[in-house]
Amino acid sequence: MLVTDYIAKLAGDCMAKRKAGKADNNSVQKDDPQVSEGVSEEDVLTSDSEEIEVEKPNLINRFKALPTKKKRLYGAGVGLLALLVILWFVPSTKYAILNTVSEADASLKIVDTETELPVSGAQVTLGNGAVATSDAEGVAFFNDTEYGNTTATITKEAYEPTTVDVTISKDNIVLGPIGIVSNGVAVNVSVVDWLNNEAIADFAVVSENGETVFQSQDGVAQLNIPISADADSTYQVQADGYNQGSVTLDLTNILSAQVPTPEAVSLVREGNHTFLSNREGDVNFYSSNYDRKVVATLVVTGEDGNYFNYLSVPGSDTLYVVLLSSGNGTDLDQLAIVDLEAKSLKVVDEAPDEDIRFGFHTADEERVVYSVYYDGKQESGKISQKTKSYEFSSERLVTIAQSPTYVSVTYDPISNTVITYISNYLASPSRYELARTVLPDGDKQVLTNVNANGPYTDSTEPGSFFYYLNNNPSHKVGYYQMDFTGTFPGKYLGEDWPEFEEPDEVPDSEKGLASPEGTNRVWVETRDGKGRIILNETKNVVNPTGTLSVFSVIRWVDETTITVTGSDGTETADYIMDVESGNYKKITNTFRQSYSRHGF
Repeated sequence: MLVTDYIAKLAGDCMAKRKAGKADNNSVQKDDPQVSEGVSEEDVLTSDSEEIEVEKPNLINRFKALPTKKKRLYGAGVGLLALLVILWFVPSTKYAILNTVSEADASLKIVDTETELPVSGAQVTLGNGAVATSDAEGVAFFNDTEYGNTTATITKEAYEPTTVDVTISKDNIVLGPIGIVSNGVAVNVSVVDWLNNEAIADFAVVSENGETVFQSQDGVAQLNIPISADADSTYQVQADGYNQGSVTLDLTNILSAQVPTPEAVSLVREGNHTFLSNREGDVNFYSSNYDRKVVATLVVTGEDGNYFNYLSVPGSDTLYVVLLSSGNGTDLDQLAIVDLEAKSLKVVDEAPDEDIRFGFHTADEERVVYSVYYDGKQESGKISQKTKSYEFSSERLVTIAQSPTYVSVTYDPISNTVITYISNYLASPSRYELARTVLPDGDKQVLTNVNANGPYTDSTEPGSFFYYLNNNPSHKVGYYQMDFTGTFPGKYLGEDWPEFEEPDEVPDSEKGLASPEGTNRVWVETRDGKGRIILNETKNVVNPTGTLSVFSVIRWVDETTITVTGSDGTETADYIMDVESGNYKKITNTFRQSYSRHGF
């Protein structure tokens, strides 16, 4: 009889005896003469019997006072408990008990005996038939398996089969590490950055079927190639922040255990670059990875291509404001939006059939504010300029101001307030209007209809604008300073041109274009006749003696890498540059330089 069966039988016998004991007690109570009829409880309490000293009961006395059958019952229970405690410390019995009430989750870690690195793709089979495969960390997981002593058999191509004894003694246990011995050929793979040729320490090499992962250690991943391999094999190389690369191994001499060590694999920074190019005849909008091996056409501009230019929207990698022209290539007659995800070009504002030009005031992730100038059409009653706003999400196109003559525009991005001034000298008498509009839904508020000769802003007074006011009977003639959201006319500065204090030199901590995490900034300065990148972190000139003259910074790729537009003396092109080493490589030639940096 099994121990567990014996324990169950013993527990059943105890329960039967307990029931029998209860029956005997009931019988005794019915036949007890002291509980017979005619004798009340009061009679018993008031009898003439001698007073007996009552002792305080203890555990031993209580047990002695128990009837014999109860003594047997409790004695059996204590014995059963003692037996269970003793059996718990017997491994085979303990695991048998556990397996009747629960299941275990366990895992085995497999490593290479020589390198002590994890071995992925190894098949692990337990003695109960459960099978699992080790992951990139060398761990094979088993769910709902059995407790107890068993065996684990490990098989893996290019390794000797291994069987070991293991014990699953508790839930969620990690067994190992268990070492397995290689019988293949070791091949070392190293990886470098394509741009600066510096070693990349952390990477992984993955087999063609994806089952085996070799993790690097100290900048080297040691592959284990089976002796039986009879064809060249290609492995994928992966590292965080880089596009995937590959390495192909020459296995012609595998049987003699002589596989040539491959050259270091070059990995290219992750991401894409957008640009204009006439590589296919017309000027189209393209996307490319940084080593130019993968180029995709995002937008075909068609007949407008020769006059296609664009500006990126700050804070977005998928929105671009586009100017199109099918006219003479100087004036631009369409405003469009490029959505890189949808790979579409959508015209959102189109001028009449006459020469115009666009002038941008600002753009962010919400809207673009711009003016449209209709050249040569300044006639009384004829609109020749409009100031507009276009919202990307709602696709709302709003006309803020319009006039037959020039409209002066000042915009405050903090409060989304546009100040417009119109001097319509074509009317008789001349008409003037200084107005304020708060985007996106505010109505135009006319501040004054007299000659205000402005407005304009000054960098020393953020959040405010200046203007000159005359011919107003309610206010003094002269210069005023007014907050964008303040009350007209604002602060009076006097009749003479206000003398502003010269602004302090902008500190390096506020110069240039900040990196994504704000750890660095870069800007362009002319040094010895060439545009050079200045690095804020070290105040160094990046690539001070190189032939590349940088025109503008386009954007940061990561904390150490930027893209720029420049010329090496022969052509204008976009480049990717490592700001620490100064190394740069050409991404693509450009049909036309993009405006400034990644943004306005």
